[in-house]
Amino acid sequence: MPRQGGVEGFTRNTFIAMVASVRDKALAAALTTTADWEQGIADLLRTAHHEPSTTRSSKPSP
Repeated sequence: MPRQGGVEGFTRNTFIAMVASVRDKALAAALTTTADWEQGIADLLRTAHHEPSTTRSSKPSP
């Protein structure tokens, strides 16, 4: 039987942690802004909790 929260645990503890670990390098290389980085991490955390996004449109591009 799978552990409850396994996907959320993997996403939060592995994937998001891995992305978060390169924050300083991404900012130093001007690949993103602090505000965009923080929003991206918040989006990943929200996705891990299966909460619907309120900042992105679900409509396909024309």
